[in-house]
Amino acid sequence: MLPYQSTLYHQQEQSKLYNPVVAPYYHSIYPSITPPLTPTIPFYYYPHQQQQQQQEEEEKKKKLQHKHVCGYQQCQWSFKRYEHLKRHMLVHTGERPFACEHPGCTKSFGRSDNLRAHYRTHFNKKRKSRN
Repeated sequence: MLPYQSTLYHQQEQSKLYNPVVAPYYHSIYPSITPPLTPTIPFYYYPHQQQQQQQEEEEKKKKLQHKHVCGYQQCQWSFKRYEHLKRHMLVHTGERPFACEHPGCTKSFGRSDNLRAHYRTHFNKKRKSRN
C-alpha cells in the first residue's frame, strides 16, 4: 500500500468515529482535509432525550399492567390474561379436575399438562425396571 493510500484508509476508518452526515461530505469535496472532530454521541447521552425515553418506557409498562387481579384476600397476584388468572384460582379453590386413570393411581391435578407429565412417569418406571 502506498503512503498516500494508507493515510486515506486511516482517514476513512477515522471518519466512522465521527458524525456520519458531516464526514462523507468533507471527504468527497475536500479529500485532503480530515473530517471535523465532532463525535457522534448516542441519543441517551443527552439528558432530555434520556428522560423522554424513560417516560415512554413507563407508559408502555402502564399499558401492559396486569388487568386481571386475584380476588382472594391477601393475595396480590395479577395477570395480563384472564386464562392465567383462571389457572391461578385453582390454587385457592383446591380444585383438581384432571385425575390419573392409570390402575391403582389416585393422583389428580389442576392442569391437564401436569397430568400428562405425571402419566408418563408410570411408563418410564416400567422401562427402567426392564434394563
